[in-house]
Parts: sequence; C-alpha cells; structure tokens
Amino acid sequence: MPILTVNTNQALLPAIKEKLAVSLSVLTQTYLEKRPDLINVVIYENNGDWYSHGKPSEDFQFYLKIVITEGTNSESQKAAWLKHTWLLFEEIFINVKNLPNYISIEEQPSINWGYNGQSQASRLKKQGE
Repeated sequence: MPILTVNTNQALLPAIKEKLAVSLSVLTQTYLEKRPDLINVVIYENNGDWYSHGKPSEDFQFYLKIVITEGTNSESQKAAWLKHTWLLFEEIFINVKNLPNYISIEEQPSINWGYNGQSQASRLKKQGE
C-alpha cells in the first residue's frame, strides 16, 4: 500500500505525468511486490523554488519519496527498485545527472501506517485470526 510523491522544479506535459505514474506503479509492483490496486502516485510539478549549489536551479530536478510498511521488503528489493526508478527518470529526463536528484524510501511502522481508517498492523492481525 505504498504512496509515491514526486516533486519537480518544472512543469510536466500530461503525457510525461501519465508515463511517470504508470511506470512508477509498474516498478513498485515488480520490484517491491506491492498490490497494484493500492499504489498511489502523486505528482507536484513546478513545486517551489529550487536551489542547487546555492543558486536557482535551471535544469530539471526532482525528489521522489515512496512510503511503505516497515519490514515488508528486503534490502535487495529496495536496491532494485531504487536502481530501476533512477533508470526511468534518466530515460524520461535526459539531464538528471546535471544536478542532485533524490529518491527515498520511507518505511513506516505497521501500527502508524494504513489506509481507509485501518492500520497495517490491525489488517495483519485480522488476517491471522
């Protein structure tokens, strides 16, 4: 049940946003084995004033964060997801190596994280009954 949040310093064409949303969902399903019906992608484009090296950023920059339940993925799964996600951004945005761009995986304890009013811990408990 991950949520992915993409922040960019530039506006994106609708086709690019759609490609990002679809591709990030596929990568998340493939490498982190998450259910596709629970994957949400949120894109904030042209978001804020970005600076790199203390100067306004003119090249494309992004920050991607995914939130998942703690302990549900191995180190190798997360490494594969990070690698392939970076390759996706390299494919779509040619100049991503010009400035620092970040991808992070945030893991939430199952008691603190859930959807539709129920924590992952309580879902797991119900499954075990």
